[in-house]
Amino acid sequence: MKTFFAALVLIGVWLNPSLAQSPVRDLKDNQTILRVQRCAGLSNCNLTVTVNGKTVPPGTTNNDIAWTDISDKVKPGVNTVKLTWDNNVDNLTVFVSYATRKGDFREILKTQETTSSGIFKTLAAQNIRERTYTFVVPAAGDDNRAGSKDRQTVIRGQAPANFTVFINGQRIVDLSRWELTLDVSKFVKPGENQIRLVWQVPVPGLWLRIAYAPTKNKFQELTFINLNGQAVADKPGEKTVIFTVPK
Repeated sequence: MKTFFAALVLIGVWLNPSLAQSPVRDLKDNQTILRVQRCAGLSNCNLTVTVNGKTVPPGTTNNDIAWTDISDKVKPGVNTVKLTWDNNVDNLTVFVSYATRKGDFREILKTQETTSSGIFKTLAAQNIRERTYTFVVPAAGDDNRAGSKDRQTVIRGQAPANFTVFINGQRIVDLSRWELTLDVSKFVKPGENQIRLVWQVPVPGLWLRIAYAPTKNKFQELTFINLNGQAVADKPGEKTVIFTVPK
């Protein structure tokens, strides 16, 4: 566990490798950018993308290297990106990255769902052709990278299929097969807090860590959730855990 937090401090932020290869133009401070990969195996799945109900311009999300500036569509705090489609899909990949300082991007959402996860079969059976993902945008000027401040609470998690994280009743983020570390300090309080993990399709296992730093970079683990076995793999479900943030 100490190794994990040492790595957390040293690395601080995990960037999407493709971001450096295809950055947006007109870089600026407090910038949020979005990338949505096209539906695998289909030249056009009639994909529509909205962020907080505002439509992302057509054509900007139908290829694998397009990044789009969505700064005018997001707000500090919890945001949503919604994908809808007309045809069958077998893959959806969404990245959202944020830069407090011009060009210094870090991921705040990275999620991929494929046929193998079972989600598209589940959605098709219910005649549902949409997915909504949640992500948190920092306040302007807030350096929310792990290890950047005192009294910081962060989460880090991963699973073979998507699961949603709620803290004290607030939907925070959707996590998937890629590990992601997020500052959730504004969503917790000193004393007891509740974290709830929800998965819509069978998941062969998932894990999530919560850590707290009373002073910058001095992380201590508050709880480690590690779910494996038939109870998780067989059906949709959820798990609620109480954790305590020092006063």
